[in-house]
Parts: sequence; structure tokens; C-alpha cells
Amino acid sequence: MVPLKPGDVVAVSLWLGEHWGIVAVKNDRLTLISNRGLVGAVTEEPIEAVIGSSQWRVVAFTFHLPPSIVVARARSKIGTRYDFWEWNCQDFVYWALGLEPQSPQRAVVVGLLTVIGIGVLLGLATKAR
Repeated sequence: MVPLKPGDVVAVSLWLGEHWGIVAVKNDRLTLISNRGLVGAVTEEPIEAVIGSSQWRVVAFTFHLPPSIVVARARSKIGTRYDFWEWNCQDFVYWALGLEPQSPQRAVVVGLLTVIGIGVLLGLATKAR
């Protein structure tokens, strides 16, 4: 197991995509601060409660904030509402790191929906001929 430290970013494998969070310590236990769709908000939970038996990895980032500031920023958002399109786990992590919020997973979903939409429109146009 990779040793984790406060401020690390962990990505937990899900059936489709990943769930990201910030590692912290509370009461001498590792926790994960994350914006969970299943919970509907940013939470801080024991890391094993979030990861369970899933595969996970540490995400390598280049950022300039000290880990204590990253964790403090993450904790300041506990309770904020989850929204896949505007404020999901990746947006939250990028923000906590002092970076522009963004979601590579959302970009993939938007791309897929665009391709599907174009396919449907082309199919309808072909049938109309």
C-alpha cells in the first residue's frame, strides 16, 4: 500500500470513472475530504469508508500550496452541495489545490453526449430524405 499523507489526491475507481478526494488526518486517522455524489455534498470521512475494497491511486499534481492549506481549503467547503455539471469531486479537488476548478470526467461525458446528439441528428436527417 502506498503511504498517504495529508494533501495527497486519491482517485478511487468506480464502475464508470473515478472519485477524487483530498487526504487529511482527523483524530489520528486518515480521512478523505471529497465531494461525493452518493452523499450529495462535500464530506470528511474515514478513508476506508470511501475506498472500501475498490482500486485506488494517488494522482500526481503540480501545485504550489502547502498541504496544510490544501486541507484547510478542502475542509472549508464541507457541506457544499454536489452538482455533477458545476461542482463535482474533480472541480472540488482542483479548487482545493488552488487551481482552476475543472472536471476531465465531465469533459468526456459532454464529448460523448455531443457525439450521440450529432449521430441522432444525422440519423433523423437521413430518414427525412
